[in-house]
Amino acid sequence: AALTEAADAMIARHRDIEAAIARRYTEFAALDRDFHLWIIGFLNNRFAYDFFDIVSFLFHYHYQWDRNYEVERTRVAIAEHMTVLIALRSGAMDNARHAMAVHLATSRRSLKAGLKCGGA
Repeated sequence: AALTEAADAMIARHRDIEAAIARRYTEFAALDRDFHLWIIGFLNNRFAYDFFDIVSFLFHYHYQWDRNYEVERTRVAIAEHMTVLIALRSGAMDNARHAMAVHLATSRRSLKAGLKCGGA
């Protein structure tokens, strides 16, 4: 029940930003942080939790360099988060793991692309 309620709250927050993404996309960084910390909370891994602050800072800092696709990147991230959340909420852990792997791969590609154009 606690997982379902927490997932429902996360889903609602994602839908709120998604519904007004053109003016609220800048709010996504805080939501992204909350989402990932919530997921990391399931790991019971202090290293992952402590390391996340560094990863989050680097990832969101690189977004500042290339604002051309920021709304679209946010839209994609929200959709990927929602896939993870819906799978978790329904108890489909294998689907949730797969969706998270897809999301992390997308994030990795986005980070690499941002680093290529960020310094120029």
